[in-house]
Amino acid sequence: MEYFSAGQKIRCRNNESRSGILPIKVGDIYTVREKYKCQCGSDQLILEETYYKIIMNCRCGRSECRVRSYYEWRFRPIITS
Repeated sequence: MEYFSAGQKIRCRNNESRSGILPIKVGDIYTVREKYKCQCGSDQLILEETYYKIIMNCRCGRSECRVRSYYEWRFRPIITS
């Protein structure tokens, strides 16, 4: 599991979902706004570039209106030397 923090630059590595393609693109760079943890324990990221409210569904079946987030496993940190 990766450890992300607010302000960190990350790269998308997976944008596929059961309902189609998500509004993020593989290879694009995003900025972490904050982390979100569902009540089921799933770790998700809220991105600066996709900061809007939507009805979100977690893999645990929980649904709520909140800021759009994405599972952490969809991203990799940008390594700078």
